[in-house]
Amino acid sequence: MLELDEEGFEPELLRSALKEVMEASEQMNNLSEEAKQRYEKLDKMLLETKGAEIYSLIEFLDALGFRIAIAPKD
Repeated sequence: MLELDEEGFEPELLRSALKEVMEASEQMNNLSEEAKQRYEKLDKMLLETKGAEIYSLIEFLDALGFRIAIAPKD
């Protein structure tokens, strides 16, 4: 789980976590071509911005007393 701590976030943590999800989905043969393309686009953005927008959103929600959770679709 990605969480805030005193030192903030590690920029590569999000990219690494997403890569692991992609690899696991590939191994389970549960990865569409669309998902691969969207991952590549997202990974490129994260490489360029280091996830600044996402981490800012997480920090904002944390300040409001909320957090983001990911759950499988039904």
